[in-house]
Amino acid sequence: PRAFLEFFNNFYGTWRHWKAFAVGLFQAFNYLRKQHGRRNKLLFLKGEPDTGKSEIARTITSYIFSMAKNVKEKKEEGESVSVQEKTASSLFAPPRLAKEVRFTTVPVAIQEARTLNLGGPTAEIIKNIATELIAYEVARPYGDNLRYPAYAGLIATTQALQIEDPGLADRIVEIAFTTRDKIPKIRVAEFNEWRAKHTADLMAFG
Repeated sequence: PRAFLEFFNNFYGTWRHWKAFAVGLFQAFNYLRKQHGRRNKLLFLKGEPDTGKSEIARTITSYIFSMAKNVKEKKEEGESVSVQEKTASSLFAPPRLAKEVRFTTVPVAIQEARTLNLGGPTAEIIKNIATELIAYEVARPYGDNLRYPAYAGLIATTQALQIEDPGLADRIVEIAFTTRDKIPKIRVAEFNEWRAKHTADLMAFG
């Protein structure tokens, strides 16, 4: 863990990167905190491309809190590294988002979150994920209602973000990256190579 934190600091040394990393790690305790009556805030990273937003989200969801075996298998199959990494377009219907947070407490990373409809039912589900034990409930004519528990927190990345719902804004930690935070592609490649070689160590960190 110490080696990783030192290595991380060499590549992502600004306070915005460190805050994003810290708040992102905390998303794994989303459900536990709600069980004890604590309020949570979800993480939204916005701003310029090539500033490390997606790599921070991927490091947390795919490497630190995922099983090394699953990461290795996905990479060999040429698939996305983590089942916890989603694009906003795959969550076009509000219940889809609720379904993604019901399996595990590992945070769900959402890429290009600006394409989510951050109003109406989607906003309500995101608010529930932050503060409620149930993300979404479907009424049934017979028997008990179908409930999707809100186990996982969220780490969303986007280049632009506009939230008009004050209740939703109150449940989000928004970190804005600027051109000053841009990282050369060769440095990102070096970081990714180091991360791939130390998957087991990162899993132990989680």
